Amino acid sequence: MFQSSYLKRRSRKHPTSLARPRPMDRRVKPGDDGPFHLTPLRVAVPDERLRLDARSLRTYLSGDQPEETAMAQNPSAEIIPPSPKPADPRGKIVEALLELLAHRRWNDIGLADIAARADISLAELRGLFPSKGAILAGFLRQVDLEVLDHDVKDMAQEPARERLFDVLMRRFEALAPHREALRAVRDGLRTDPMGAAALNQVAVSSMQWMLAAAGIPESGPLGLARAQGLLLVLARVFDTFLNDPDEGLARTMKALDEELRRAEKVARVADDVGRITAPFRDVFDRVLGRGKSGRDDDTAAAA
Repeated sequence: MFQSSYLKRRSRKHPTSLARPRPMDRRVKPGDDGPFHLTPLRVAVPDERLRLDARSLRTYLSGDQPEETAMAQNPSAEIIPPSPKPADPRGKIVEALLELLAHRRWNDIGLADIAARADISLAELRGLFPSKGAILAGFLRQVDLEVLDHDVKDMAQEPARERLFDVLMRRFEALAPHREALRAVRDGLRTDPMGAAALNQVAVSSMQWMLAAAGIPESGPLGLARAQGLLLVLARVFDTFLNDPDEGLARTMKALDEELRRAEKVARVADDVGRITAPFRDVFDRVLGRGKSGRDDDTAAAA
């Protein structure tokens, strides 16, 4: 609006300035320079092949070139798809370990065997994993990701035991294709207490993720105790899982349901014992010189 008003005022003040625009140049004959030396205007006519329509001009200015435009300009040109992202070498190393465990014992497999199976050098293997146990921990991490990738929102209204049962059965289903490798790991760690202790720490961390997936608090000392208890539940079901001949894992489901019910009863008894012994804990707190603030701090840390 302001621009049109400006043009109207200008047309009234200079009626001929807009009606007849001033020529940008005038053509002269060669040699007829007059008082000034004028150079004839040279206009380069673009080649017919370089003419762009409105759509092509927009494409050119944006820097894009759709497939149909490229094919129209050069029908014989081949559209090359973008190269896929390189695969994570860690997955190849984990797969190599599982393949070796399917035919050999845990203690008989060395780092050089894993590197040769994965077709990488020892230096590359060392840069990705510090030990054989770390490769096994990488496998457990893959299982965690596969379980956590499922949506459990439809079970939000179910009891905690039912949610936990669903999460753990998905975990067993993810482990099922690697039962022979897991059998070798179990047998090997029976004679390797240090390795078993290290694997227990990794497994407890995995159980905390399973608790979180089931909507059960997993943080703090109480959450850590829940994760360790859940790992004991899985250990009791593990032998049944390894020898379950049913593709649907019917025996595993039955054993897991029984163990979860038993663990639920134990948890209820522990809660009852905690309530019963609460007055005695108060007495011990006073004897040891711990006031109410100390108990509140412990309660806050446990929460």
